[in-house]
Amino acid sequence: MTRGEPVLLFSIPAIRPPIEPRLNSHADVSVRATHVLCAAHGIFLTDEEEQRATMDDMLRASAWVYPRASLPRLVNLAAIFVWMFLADDRDDRATHVQATAPIPEPVFLGRITADMSPVWTEHFFRNLKDWTASHHDVARHRHTRTVPTEAEYVPMRSVTSALVWFYDLIEYANAEDPRQPGLPVADGIHHRRHHLHQ
Repeated sequence: MTRGEPVLLFSIPAIRPPIEPRLNSHADVSVRATHVLCAAHGIFLTDEEEQRATMDDMLRASAWVYPRASLPRLVNLAAIFVWMFLADDRDDRATHVQATAPIPEPVFLGRITADMSPVWTEHFFRNLKDWTASHHDVARHRHTRTVPTEAEYVPMRSVTSALVWFYDLIEYANAEDPRQPGLPVADGIHHRRHHLHQ
């Protein structure tokens, strides 16, 4: 070792996911179609948001999450992702008054829920409501410069990520006809719902 070289105290092994990531084969077509759909429904409030959605690859994110979804369903899922990312950004930058206002549901949400079974639809809306409420709580603490207690923070932090209601869209993404009996709601989702609402 020569003078000035960094000293490595330990080595970090390569981390490999147990399941190899796979991109949906409709990804490229979906990106273009989702862009058109979001623009048509007013999801981009400014030119800056539209440019950011393209540069940050928001339009493609769902193609990694739902690699088996058909093209029409992938476009709807991608639009929900874009809405979520932009709503999250707006909430981070909002004034106190704006941050406590409800985050409006995307106008094209019915495209998805019309083809979801009742039990998955119920979980989806509950988790979406929790996610929205958690962002209001985070914004309130940020703008009032208050620190949440442990009892407030733990349940709030568990839902500030949209990951849970992304799970609720698995049935829509993969089932041929989700309105027919098919995929059961995963035990983990049942347990989490019980924990948050008991």
